[in-house]
Amino acid sequence: GERAGLGVCNGGSGGPVFEERGGRLALTGVISWTGSNEGEPRCGFISGVIPLPRYRFWIIETAAKMGSRLEP
Repeated sequence: GERAGLGVCNGGSGGPVFEERGGRLALTGVISWTGSNEGEPRCGFISGVIPLPRYRFWIIETAAKMGSRLEP
């Protein structure tokens, strides 16, 4: 939490997680949870992320069923 863009804060669940690949940002996950320090909310502490590549097939299949086309 010392610099902008690093770490997660309480209320960040559902937010994007990006990874730089070849000079471009790629969406690689969704924030699931964030911890606290001795009961006090704290930005930049330990966080959990749902890795999107693991669910890629399901996301594309579900989007198609809903009438949306995602590019692979």
